[in-house]
Amino acid sequence: MHKILIVDDEILVQVGIQSLLSQTALNVQVCGTARNGQIALELIEEQSPDIVITDIKMPVMDGLELTPEVLQESITRALSKLHRAQEPDFHYAGYVCCYGEIVSTSADALPREKQLSLFASSLQMIRELAPKYMPCYALSLDMQHFALIFCYETLPEPAAPGQDHTYPEQLAHILTQVSAALKNYYSVSLQCGVGSLVNTPFAVSDSYQCSRQAYQAGSPSCPITFFERLENVAAHSSFNIGIFKNDLCKAFEEYDPETLQRTIRSICELFSAHPQYYVQALDAACNILYLSISTLPDGENVISDIYKNTPMGYCSVYRQTTVEQVVSWLGGFGEKLSAYFEEKRRDYKNYIVINVKKYINSHIREHLSLNEVAAIFGISPNYLSQLFGKYNDTGFNEYINICKIGESKKLLTEGNYKVYEIADMLGFESAFYFSKVFKKIEGVSPTEYQNTQYI
Repeated sequence: MHKILIVDDEILVQVGIQSLLSQTALNVQVCGTARNGQIALELIEEQSPDIVITDIKMPVMDGLELTPEVLQESITRALSKLHRAQEPDFHYAGYVCCYGEIVSTSADALPREKQLSLFASSLQMIRELAPKYMPCYALSLDMQHFALIFCYETLPEPAAPGQDHTYPEQLAHILTQVSAALKNYYSVSLQCGVGSLVNTPFAVSDSYQCSRQAYQAGSPSCPITFFERLENVAAHSSFNIGIFKNDLCKAFEEYDPETLQRTIRSICELFSAHPQYYVQALDAACNILYLSISTLPDGENVISDIYKNTPMGYCSVYRQTTVEQVVSWLGGFGEKLSAYFEEKRRDYKNYIVINVKKYINSHIREHLSLNEVAAIFGISPNYLSQLFGKYNDTGFNEYINICKIGESKKLLTEGNYKVYEIADMLGFESAFYFSKVFKKIEGVSPTEYQNTQYI
């Protein structure tokens, strides 16, 4: 709670300011009032207020005289807070993660631009208000969902035997105050799940998983739910979809519907066999969704278009409340995305080959290898080799050799270069190998070709 001192020689002004402050959701308390600067200075020394609201013209000591008296102290305190803010983020004694949703009953009826503005403004208010109560970091997860990491300078008092932990009441108060402010300004509210208290930054992810599970147990009548108060809590060990990463990347890289369907099917089968891992199943579905949005060209519009006839669009994933529903959503997503991949696949492959050929011709005097060119285009060497074999008259290496020999013919006839100099200029490993490739393509050696040009 931050303390405010009001300094004004008009009693009605003092009362008016106190009345205005009492109607806000700000975490402040009026610690005193003063009718002149001299009394205010005494109260400042006694109460150490965080904020002083002062009039300028007052008897005995005016506001201008008052402010130099406390200016140095205020700057010193501000610099101290700034120094602490610049210290490493994770130096606290304890952490609690909160997973939340900004809930609006009217947002669906708004144009998309106004929806974005509403939720962005709401999140900004959360970012501004929550840290006023205690150290806190706010992270946006998507348009409506966010995470808060509450940080404790000292660990809360341990719970007595048979009693709950003491921290839920404090966090419930903070979240209730923030939700009330959002309701007042933007007519939106919060639904939050609060995770377990952990004492190391390495365990914040565990608190986050717990907060997700607590969130699912919430409801409009119980918008703030604590993991520590859940009954029959299922195991919440993390499920890592990293084992499917290579297959998923290959599917997106190559617009490969078969690989995408096979991988998503494997993920769905795994979760169907473990229906207690709801939070992990939802995380997996969201990870694949956001991989699509971030990886595909114009991914946001592509995925939005796929779900244009679905209420809430692709955010409908958050309305799936059981593993069975998540698996069904993910399976449907895989089918929709696979259909899109089928449409794009042929055009994409031709596009890659055309642009790789352009790159080769514009860098013909450099050393060009399959691995290096594939890396430049963000695809695997094996896949690039396959594309050339299917969508070009020659293979990758053969195409490079043809282009390099074409360039060498210009150098042999237009410049005064030796064979070994041309071999080096074009990135061949040796003059011998250059001559061998030249003869294979042209039927004569470089020297023979050069001599025929001067006859």
